[in-house]
Amino acid sequence: MGCDDAGTSIGQNDFALEIHGNETIKHVCTNIMNIIMLYKGIIFARISPYEKQELVEHLQKIYYTVDFCGNVGNECEVLKGADVGLLLSNVEATVVAPFTS
Repeated sequence: MGCDDAGTSIGQNDFALEIHGNETIKHVCTNIMNIIMLYKGIIFARISPYEKQELVEHLQKIYYTVDFCGNVGNECEVLKGADVGLLLSNVEATVVAPFTS
């Protein structure tokens, strides 16, 4: 579902919001995201790594703790910027820069 039908209920108290790359994260859906995130919110984002980073930064600016799960190396900056980042890989020798600050 997109922003227009983001209020559609999946379960009694569960909502989902899907953001595509052709939508501007900061300007489209902001109020809907805030409402959904007050409850149980899930965001499925099929967007570029840059737009993912933008989303993480936007949610952190409005005081959300952001968990990010990625599966490709070009998402390292997003993983590093999130409060909790998890890289999934089936490669035994995955090399990722340390994310400690």
